[in-house]
Amino acid sequence: MPDVYIFDFDDTIIRSPRPQDASPTSSWWRSPESLKQPHIKSDSAWSVALPHTYDRIIEAAGSCDSIVVVLTGRPPTLAKEVSDVISWLELPVDVVMAVGSPIVDNKLAVIWKLLNQDEEIPYMEIWDDRADHLLAFRHAIKHWSPDTRVVTQHVQ
Repeated sequence: MPDVYIFDFDDTIIRSPRPQDASPTSSWWRSPESLKQPHIKSDSAWSVALPHTYDRIIEAAGSCDSIVVVLTGRPPTLAKEVSDVISWLELPVDVVMAVGSPIVDNKLAVIWKLLNQDEEIPYMEIWDDRADHLLAFRHAIKHWSPDTRVVTQHVQ
């Protein structure tokens, strides 16, 4: 089985534009307009993409035995818009999934499915802007698949 690289979307791959009053639970994150002009794609990709994450995705995708996944807490109805931004950034990812709320539980469900394929995953790397999410992912993976080497990267 290939190594798996999982990247959150908002504030991990891109600098997510938001109104000042947009809390993590506000309707802004469920709005297709939040992923369109003038909020996204109005400037160059470099003004939106977080360079360190961008470079890591390119590097991971260049490995002959890897799967690169974008796993966002945006609702499934925004999967196409998220995919459009990833395409605009010219990021070579294999899968884009929008899982909605509850974010941690839904992302863990995807990770669980990945870990329960026919072959073991030797290495899993997860990038996210939320440290508490990374802690939950690391704990669950170590419990479910003790032989999988897990690396987490907190994007700030």
